[in-house]
Amino acid sequence: MTKSQTVDLLKDQMPGFYSAEQVINLIEKIEEEQVKPKLSIEQLREITQSILEAIEDEASRDNIICLEDIEFELG
Repeated sequence: MTKSQTVDLLKDQMPGFYSAEQVINLIEKIEEEQVKPKLSIEQLREITQSILEAIEDEASRDNIICLEDIEFELG
């Protein structure tokens, strides 16, 4: 349960429906939202380079990919 879900649940109830103890118990059960770390530009470049190297390696082994026609764009 997130904080916003808890607040919404409390708003939907009649005033005075929850005791202070019940509200505290609800708040203690709230899971903090996990913030995903953002990748830096350098990390994105490293990932892109790794992908490109893997494709080039596979292409040189199997000769199934025409490297001249491959284009990558990060948006």
